[in-house]
Formats: sequence, C-alpha cells, structure tokens
Amino acid sequence: MRTQTKIILFLSSIFLLFTLMFSGFIYYSISNYSYDDFYKRLEIRSITTATIKLENRDDTRTVKEIRQEYLEQLPNEKININHYHKL
Repeated sequence: MRTQTKIILFLSSIFLLFTLMFSGFIYYSISNYSYDDFYKRLEIRSITTATIKLENRDDTRTVKEIRQEYLEQLPNEKININHYHKL
C-alpha cells in the first residue's frame, strides 16, 4: 500500500470515529432531556390537579379548563379523575 492511501484511510477512520462519538453524545443528550422533561410536565400536572381538587371538590370542569388553557398535551394523554367522598 502506498503512503498516500494509508494517510487517506487513517484520516477517514478518525473522521468516522469522531462522527460516531458526536452522534452518540447528541442522542444521549436528547433522550435524557426528553425523559426529564416528561416527568417535570407530569409532576406539574399532578400538583395542579391536586390543588384544584382540594380547593373545588366537586368541580371537574375547572381541571379540564386549566389543562386545556395552560398545559401542553402529552402524547396518549387521558384524563381520569376519581371522586372520593367521605362517608
């Protein structure tokens, strides 16, 4: 093999390695961010719903209105509000 071919292969392999490492870093960062973002949004929803339910015990319309106006909808989101009454 000629020296010129060896240098081209060496530089190409370094470029390929750098590209793969950079792509892996970007993938890891995005997946970690989306995981954290999802649970932060879920926590905000649960706190908001609990606060509204404690203040307005029988009014489920308020919960739905606030969710529609202020909160972004999560993928496959379903609203299920249970009513517990003291006997």
